[in-house]
Amino acid sequence: MTHLIFLFISFLGLLCRNGRPAENAGLSNTAWQPICGISTELGEVPAGAKHEAQAMLAYVNKLQLAAARASVYISKHKYSKQTAQALILRAYYITKASKAMNHYETTALQSHLAATSAASYLKGRLDDFMAVLEGVSGTNNRCLLKATSQDAGPTRTGNNLDGTPCSLKPPSMDARPYTSSKITKDGYQQLLHGSDNSAQQIQGNVGTAKCRVLKYHHSSNGWADTAPQGTPTAMAGYLKLDTADSNVNFEEAATLKGSSGGATTAWQTAHRTITALERAAGDKYRNATNKPSERTELTALTEATKDPSSQNTAAANTELAKLFGDDTAEKLQEAEHAISREKIPATTAGLDGEKMLGEIEDIAQLEKLQYYYDNELHKTMQSLKKQLEEAQKPKQQSPEQKEKECNEAGDEKTACDNLKEKGCVFNQAGEANKKCKFDATKALKSEVSLPQSQTGGSESTTEKCKGKPQGECKSPDCKWENNACKDSSILVNKQFALTVVSAAFMALLF
Repeated sequence: MTHLIFLFISFLGLLCRNGRPAENAGLSNTAWQPICGISTELGEVPAGAKHEAQAMLAYVNKLQLAAARASVYISKHKYSKQTAQALILRAYYITKASKAMNHYETTALQSHLAATSAASYLKGRLDDFMAVLEGVSGTNNRCLLKATSQDAGPTRTGNNLDGTPCSLKPPSMDARPYTSSKITKDGYQQLLHGSDNSAQQIQGNVGTAKCRVLKYHHSSNGWADTAPQGTPTAMAGYLKLDTADSNVNFEEAATLKGSSGGATTAWQTAHRTITALERAAGDKYRNATNKPSERTELTALTEATKDPSSQNTAAANTELAKLFGDDTAEKLQEAEHAISREKIPATTAGLDGEKMLGEIEDIAQLEKLQYYYDNELHKTMQSLKKQLEEAQKPKQQSPEQKEKECNEAGDEKTACDNLKEKGCVFNQAGEANKKCKFDATKALKSEVSLPQSQTGGSESTTEKCKGKPQGECKSPDCKWENNACKDSSILVNKQFALTVVSAAFMALLF
């Protein structure tokens, strides 16, 4: 009997010390610290998304710079052996940059915006109610407890509550890496769930601190006027208010990361978008290190140079090995390094000092250099074209030259008659040894052009040899070629034109 009386008295003492559960509903540190942890990590997501976006765009910019450098190299060495390597590398860089940018615009950007939006929204829902709970303080009023064994509240120092990061401020947008530790594929870590008060320690063990904000019922300790209908929630559905003069409880873990919607939609959306955040470490934003034939962009480019009517079925690795010297990553890197190490003289296109292409990080400067070398090439080609046109253009003889040519027939009428197509006429009454004279009127009527080749000889454009049989096709005027008799002057002019063209392209090469 004495033992039973002792237990009864002890129980009464416990009630006096703790008070009724309805009056002791403040959140202990075991409940609010995990909430602060989730809020803090949610605040890191926007900065992390920005960091990933910047890394992705930096990769695209790197490829664009590489393509621009290759373009400068090509313009500077238009016909060198290494230009073929630079051509395919430029196309490779542009293709990779285009693919990466397309992925960013269609997928990554949406991922970053979605995660930023969901994280910011959920953080706002948590922070808003946490600020209310933190603001409830006084002799007998407190909603956040320092520990499970006392009524004292935590002390705020800057962005910390009793040393726990809990800023309750908008997310920072200063780009920095985001590492998920509390928001994982498995859900939200360290949060309390359910309504087992003894396990969750929702309230303190002493009886002075009260938090009626959490008590939605119509007793003297609650703030409802009549019997409550339903269960109101706070913190986007995570915190379920007390409706039965007992204790609050927390949503189950599976519901917070699921897809059922309802009051916890903000949690579900944040979990889905944050765990699916697009990262720059993916294959689309990483430099390839494998051999050329294993890079799909390069193999696709080799197909572009194949003649559709050709029976050539050489494998891509054969084509790439021929182009780079071998189908190895090392050979491809050699070609890339050759472009990067190409020296550009000082003052070229406004360049401030001699630099290697790989040292130039300004796209605008690279575009200037490409224009400079393209323009120099254009001017050279125009000059050579003009020279070639001048070389191929028939040169008209002066009247004096034509008169001299006719006079060479002297007083021989037969010899002069043989020159009638050149405008020569025989004048019996003419000056001795000059009876064969040039008649400009007759030459005009005959519509005879008298070109003079660059070799110094004069040749008529009339094809004297056309139609002659092989036996009669003899030099110096005629030559048998391709089963036809052709005027040798035409052949001489063609050979000269080819010589000029060859000289022009040799000048470009060196």
